[in-house]
Amino acid sequence: MDGLERVKKSTFYRVDYRVDRRARGGRIGKRAAGNPLLLRLANFVTSLGLTILAASAHAAYPWQEGVYLADASALSHWNDTIERHDQQRDQLTSCIDDRDTCDGRLNGLAHLMSRAQGLTKQAQLRLVNRYINGKRYKNDRPTRTTSELRPESQVFRNSWSTPVEFVTKGGDCEDYASAKYFLLRDLGFSSDELRVVVTYETRSHGYHAVLAYRQTPDEIWLLDSDNTVRKSPAFGARFIYAVNEHGIWDHETDRQTIRSKG
Repeated sequence: MDGLERVKKSTFYRVDYRVDRRARGGRIGKRAAGNPLLLRLANFVTSLGLTILAASAHAAYPWQEGVYLADASALSHWNDTIERHDQQRDQLTSCIDDRDTCDGRLNGLAHLMSRAQGLTKQAQLRLVNRYINGKRYKNDRPTRTTSELRPESQVFRNSWSTPVEFVTKGGDCEDYASAKYFLLRDLGFSSDELRVVVTYETRSHGYHAVLAYRQTPDEIWLLDSDNTVRKSPAFGARFIYAVNEHGIWDHETDRQTIRSKG
C-alpha cells in the first residue's frame, strides 16, 4: 500500500474524538463531559492563557523529513474545506467592512481579525489560539459515507471546518486545528509556515490533530486545543501525516524506513 492510500484509508477518516484534550484536558476533561459546572471550570482554565511547554525527550515535529505524497486536492474532504473557506472569505471581509450587515455569529470573528491587524506574528498567533480554543467543543457526529478507496458505506467521525463553520457549530480537534490554520493564513502567515498535523496517541489508541507553526527552521510549535503550545508531541504520541492547502506529507513512511534499516 503506498503512502497516499494509507493516509486516506487508515488515518484521514479516523481522527478520534476520545483523544481530544479539549474534551477537556486531563481528568477534569473526562469528568466535564456530563457536568455543566465542571465544563465551565475547564473552559475557564483553558481561557487563562497560552502555555508553552519546552521540548521533552520526544522528537520535535520533523518538518523537513515528511515524505511529500501529493497535492492537497488528493484528500477530497480537506480540499472541499479549502474551497469552502475561499468562498466564505468574502463573507467575512464584508462583515469586517460593515458590521451592520454582519451575521451575529460572525461578529466575534470580524472583531478578532480587525484586532489582529498590526500585531506582531507571535501576538497574532496567541490571539487566534486563545480565541479558537475558547469556542465550544463538540464531537463530530458519526456520518455514513463512502470514499474512492472504500466504495462500501462506512461510518466516519471527523470532518474539517472553516472558521465560519467552526464559530457557528463548534467542533473537535481537527476543527480547532483547521480553523486556526485558515485564520492565520488570512492574517498573512505563509503556507510554508503552517501545517495541520495528525498524531497517533498510543495511550488512548486514537488520533489527534494539532496546528504546527514553523517559527524558525529549527523551532516548530504545536498549537493544541487546550491552549498549550508544545515543541514536541504529547507523551506516547507519534506523527502520522500533515496537510496544508498545497500538499500532504506522510510521516509513517519515515518510521517504516527506519525499522527496515534497523
